[in-house]
Amino acid sequence: VVSVLQLGMTNYRGSEEDIVFITDYTDSNLTQFLTTLIYADLPELTYGYDRCGYACSDHASWHIAGFSAAMPLESIFKDYNPKIHTSQDTLANSDPTGYHAVQFTKLGLAYVIGMANAGSSQVPEDSVLQDGTAKINLSGARGTQKRFTLELSQSKPLT
Repeated sequence: VVSVLQLGMTNYRGSEEDIVFITDYTDSNLTQFLTTLIYADLPELTYGYDRCGYACSDHASWHIAGFSAAMPLESIFKDYNPKIHTSQDTLANSDPTGYHAVQFTKLGLAYVIGMANAGSSQVPEDSVLQDGTAKINLSGARGTQKRFTLELSQSKPLT
């Protein structure tokens, strides 16, 4: 097993983002890889980050067992499908067209292709910080995160 992509709870659009990455009981490097795939291959998709606050799905068991795991979710955690695991958990009560789930299918396919070519993924250019160069025009919204890569020109002591 190289890594685990937990695709469950994908058809109910409960929040603004198309995909929300769960950040607890997951591998942040795999999550970053997935956001890089969205940036490069699925730029029409929006995404955000949230926490379950506990081991909320199968991804957590994989993570606890030492495997790299990620969980993209249909919405922020508090806004997931309120009818889940009930007799009302039907296509008619989430997305009868399956459109929202298709976005996760696209990510899943990009993941399989990306893992097959793991050495070739590029970090988004706008997320690379250069030593000694100011990064301007940064913005964000409450509850969102953006990850950056810092490239140092030489080894320096931490101060």
